[in-house]
Amino acid sequence: KPQQAPLPAIDNPAHFNLTAATTTTTITMTTNEKILQSLNYFAWKLGKPCSKLVILKLLYLADRWHLRKYGRTVSGDEYYAMKLGPVASRTKLLIEKNFNGIPDAQTFVSVEKKSRHEEIRSVAKPDLDWLSETDRMALDAAIEVLKKCGEYEIVNFVHLFPEWKKQEPKLNAGAKRAKMDFKDFFLPCPQSDSEYCDANAELVEINKDSFLNGEW
Repeated sequence: KPQQAPLPAIDNPAHFNLTAATTTTTITMTTNEKILQSLNYFAWKLGKPCSKLVILKLLYLADRWHLRKYGRTVSGDEYYAMKLGPVASRTKLLIEKNFNGIPDAQTFVSVEKKSRHEEIRSVAKPDLDWLSETDRMALDAAIEVLKKCGEYEIVNFVHLFPEWKKQEPKLNAGAKRAKMDFKDFFLPCPQSDSEYCDANAELVEINKDSFLNGEW
């Protein structure tokens, strides 16, 4: 599969188009498929539907893990801090639009709209050709966090990390969301016993330099 392209921020959902070219980059169907299969992987491995809230937290945890350990994210998405934690902006919109524009998306997942949220259900085994071995390791690491802290505590857990904490004052001042900076994903968690990524400090620093220098 071709390399995923960097994704632009999507600030205006009214203008959202899954296949349109933007001023910064072209949103490729390859990236959409990788996001789709990552979310399908979560729901398939957990064996039950996942709420949009939980699955977005899982993707953040997987992206953070992979970025610190291998110098790139799984999804290629951009992150915003919101009251309930980090949110991958494009992924959120894909879910809300029922993966419209992705060929055969409904072959793999269904999105059920509940009274206050969406649920993502796996209807077929994910196409693992879209996910590398290390991608799957990152997704599994996120699932292990969920198993330990539970669905009701995962929001509190993701609030521990500095990339979200740095944006918290803006949210408290009334901002609906605030752009998160990927360089902050490399900062250590203040509560060291909550760090779920086993990359040592030297490796994290190497991957930070690689990522910031655009080597991925």
